[in-house]
Amino acid sequence: MNQARVAIIRSPGVITPGEKINTLKITLMIERGLSLLFRASDALEAVRHVFKTSDRVGIKINTIAGRFLSTRPELSLGLAEMLI
Repeated sequence: MNQARVAIIRSPGVITPGEKINTLKITLMIERGLSLLFRASDALEAVRHVFKTSDRVGIKINTIAGRFLSTRPELSLGLAEMLI
């Protein structure tokens, strides 16, 4: 069985004082995390480890827990842009 792996990516300023998400930073963080997890040279190579170009991928945003615990749309959009 494969061991679970976790990548923790932090970036100052990803959330502004007004609690807005810096979409460029969040996308770069997703790319970095995927590259680390899959030991890939870049995010595109990492994504290819998981998906084929013919795959359809759905991303579900869970908003039940409220604004501070739910998936932020900016996170899902950053991931979706990588898959297009």
